[in-house]
Amino acid sequence: MNDLQCPSCGSSALRDRGRIPDARQFAGTLLDHVLPGGRLYHCTTCHLYFRHPRLGQSEMDHWYRQARPDHWSAPLSLRADCGIAARWIHGAMSAGKVLDIGCYRGDFLASLGAGFELCGIEINTVAANIGRSRGIKVIGRDFSDLADHAGVFDVITAIDVVEHVPDPLAMLRAMRQALRPGGMAIISTGNASSWSWRMMGSGYWYCAIAEHIAFINPQWCRRAADSLGLTVERIQLFAYAGRPVLPTISDVAKNLVYRCSPGLMAWTRRRFKAKTGNAQVSGSEDHPPCWMTARDHMIVQFRRPAAALP
Repeated sequence: MNDLQCPSCGSSALRDRGRIPDARQFAGTLLDHVLPGGRLYHCTTCHLYFRHPRLGQSEMDHWYRQARPDHWSAPLSLRADCGIAARWIHGAMSAGKVLDIGCYRGDFLASLGAGFELCGIEINTVAANIGRSRGIKVIGRDFSDLADHAGVFDVITAIDVVEHVPDPLAMLRAMRQALRPGGMAIISTGNASSWSWRMMGSGYWYCAIAEHIAFINPQWCRRAADSLGLTVERIQLFAYAGRPVLPTISDVAKNLVYRCSPGLMAWTRRRFKAKTGNAQVSGSEDHPPCWMTARDHMIVQFRRPAAALP
């Protein structure tokens, strides 16, 4: 590990948090081969957690382009972060230019209503075309395309995107440069400092998703904001599925079983599939159980100062 460095700050002060489980799916596509999970590392300088090694960017981009146009399109009523982001935007302005990085079909942007000029960045061609049909101006395929749009957006959002990016600091820097003075950036993602994540370590369900490669937390956000001349105005923690009692107990029990014996969890799943006559490999038998009731996500509001900085 001597030559391994943090992809965000370049520090070599890293802690190995353990092996990430292998995967058979990428962006909802079942693969005919196993994707090695690599290991989870924690940078003690900037607080970033990241996967190493990982797939190369060209291979990842290939699978993103193959994703179904409905893969990341859950009803917005089930997306706590989309609701929070919309409230923050409407509470700050009734009109403006809004960009969503990783807009996919444009569901979130379309929900903002009249008065906003809607723009997006999306790599999946089919999803991007659906967004265009809804009046969204797709300006690029990657956040690097923001270099051509300096200082023009009132709001830039990135909802469940930063975990797909090798260097989250580079993305936040690009967002800051594309904001007008006084503009707002909103990032929603998993919180690598949540208690459930700390309990499960590198076997946590969120970091075991193959396309998830970098993981931030409130400490990282505040340090990154300071380095870029941004202000962290709000951080709100949330659980995707709320906190109903019985599902919460079920999630805790399943994850404790997996934590103690991943092999037992995989064996139980295969036995259940065999008994129900559904023995086809889905790529999920060895995957950690989801923990949708855990308060393991966060949404963060950054602000670029009203006085323009160089």
